Amino acid sequence: QNFIHMLNDFMNLFSGTLVLKTTPVSIVNDTKGLINITGNQGLASAGTGDVLSGCIGGFLSQKIPPFDASRLGVFIHGKAADLLIREVGFRGMTATDVLNKIPKVIKYYESKYL
Repeated sequence: QNFIHMLNDFMNLFSGTLVLKTTPVSIVNDTKGLINITGNQGLASAGTGDVLSGCIGGFLSQKIPPFDASRLGVFIHGKAADLLIREVGFRGMTATDVLNKIPKVIKYYESKYL
């Protein structure tokens, strides 16, 4: 019933970064936390959590700190799903669809901000 209290209790027991894949997704590390603004119910399909883990892992392998890699991965993963909902709807969305849309989302933000 008390979401913040539950997160605090969890983070007191474990160190690191928590990505809680609910709707919306929460990312917590020590005293920092945020709620992601992207994504939709299409991400409840099988395999999308694996795509999210791979996205975060890719950013970690680029030496991006865990909290930043997690929030970036969650945002891009959700943005890919937001773009897909217009094309296939949330019931037709698959993990492969999300995976294939991620490079386009990254390219958009790289070209906009770099």
